[in-house]
Amino acid sequence: MIHSFQILCDLIETQSFTETAEKNFLTQSAISHHLKSLETKLGVQLVERGYRKLRLTDYGKLVYGKARNIVDEFEELQTLLKQPQDEIRGTLRLGSIYTAGLHLLLPYTAEFAKKYPQTTLRLKYLLSPEIYEGVLQNRLDLGVVDFPRQHAGIQIVPFHSEPLVMITPPNHPWAKLKQISLRKLGNEPFIAASEELPIRQVFDKIFSDAGVRVHIAYTFNNVEVVKKAVATGLGVSIVPKTAVQGEIRSGELSSVKFMETFLEWPLALIHRKHTRQKSAVRKFIELMTC
Repeated sequence: MIHSFQILCDLIETQSFTETAEKNFLTQSAISHHLKSLETKLGVQLVERGYRKLRLTDYGKLVYGKARNIVDEFEELQTLLKQPQDEIRGTLRLGSIYTAGLHLLLPYTAEFAKKYPQTTLRLKYLLSPEIYEGVLQNRLDLGVVDFPRQHAGIQIVPFHSEPLVMITPPNHPWAKLKQISLRKLGNEPFIAASEELPIRQVFDKIFSDAGVRVHIAYTFNNVEVVKKAVATGLGVSIVPKTAVQGEIRSGELSSVKFMETFLEWPLALIHRKHTRQKSAVRKFIELMTC
């Protein structure tokens, strides 16, 4: 049964009979047989037929979630039985938003790899919605997100917060200021994050509450592109302080602090609630929050 559960999980996560067959050293027909056999044993249909993309039935969603947990627990048990009691092994599947991954996370992942060389860290850079979905569907063990939002199935572990700053081209009149207020943004072209990102949703509310109408000239879903757009004079923007330290040192950009002290960039780790965490996951959380 464990093998059939593993095949089901692989099939759903890869969305490919070919890839699942290769991963399990079986033929595609054998994968189909395992799926049908599992449906027969459980007495329910797991996958809707007749679609190009695999679509789970309601029962399929239920079985997949439980099967993923069973497979993960079994793999963890096998790992624990093979290792000394004080040794940390296993795979850590980590998803991170680009800004945190590029500018904050690398020292932590390097230290983790050094402390626990028997672990495998799989880091993916993803958008926030993809991280929440990956954690909820158990494709990720941990996620790193900004402006974490409450969800019934997710545990939030805050680990970092820092000021947000205004960035401008070096020759911009605001570049000489020590501080600036949000209210100054009214008539200035503003380069914003895409609407699906949490930072955009937060700032839309902040601007609305402050009665500030912002002229959004461009939107991008990547802070690196935002910085380039500002550097070329397309407008100003608001980003985490740590994300522009290199450009400030090189003179490519200027940054200005906000008078509004509540303008902070909070980061958190997220993982599924009510799921026993792998030893590698627990150690990574400890490292990030100590």
